[in-house]
Amino acid sequence: MDKKFFVMHSGVKVYPSDIKNTPLNLGDIAHHLAGPKNQRFGGSLEFDQTYSVAQHSILMATYANSMYTKGVARACLLHDATEAYLGDVVSPLKAELNDYKKLEADLCSAIYSKYNIATDEETTKLVKEIDMRILLDEVSALMPHQLKMFADIYAPLLPLGITVDGKLPAQEVKDAFLYWADYLNIRD
Repeated sequence: MDKKFFVMHSGVKVYPSDIKNTPLNLGDIAHHLAGPKNQRFGGSLEFDQTYSVAQHSILMATYANSMYTKGVARACLLHDATEAYLGDVVSPLKAELNDYKKLEADLCSAIYSKYNIATDEETTKLVKEIDMRILLDEVSALMPHQLKMFADIYAPLLPLGITVDGKLPAQEVKDAFLYWADYLNIRD
């Protein structure tokens, strides 16, 4: 085995050369997604704003739980879980990184398998739509000067109409992520 690894908050070693066999746990996922290194929009927010991938996932799961099924909400909560281990790479850059996409696909498969996340076509389609629509709410709240550009890109989609708070403390977001995981019966 390749000796190159990085360490998660829990102390688990992650070997990129064997990513699909990474010991997964919700505490690491919640901690890393809520932390300062996993902020949405690749660091483009103002310095006084914090809006993590965990917060994004919680808002998606909350919306899905109220509009669809717990299965869709579960998929929304963990749809970006790979980013806890691999970091948040902005989509246009990710599209150019074939090795990253392979690591991400292998890890995503392991996460979805361990936590019994639905991967059927309908669930996947709903998660993708919710993910694109929430982007419009996020941009409106956090980067209003960019809203027209994003609205044009994602037309004719409409925002979800949810409130986005760009000032929540990371620990509060981590706790909320773990609360939602428990509520949706996602457990280690």
